Amino acid sequence: MLIKICGIKTSDAALTAADAGADFIGFVFAPSKRQITAENAAAIAKKLPLLFRR
Repeated sequence: MLIKICGIKTSDAALTAADAGADFIGFVFAPSKRQITAENAAAIAKKLPLLFRR
């Protein structure tokens, strides 16, 4: 089973999800209280461990 954690808004949340064993993380780009810009999502993704960036 693969696990995806959605609605990531911070690098801390992304790293916590990766450390907890999530296989994927998701960002929300549509209007929502969890919305994030593509630029912020890219910056967060760059901070993830290399093995997590498949």
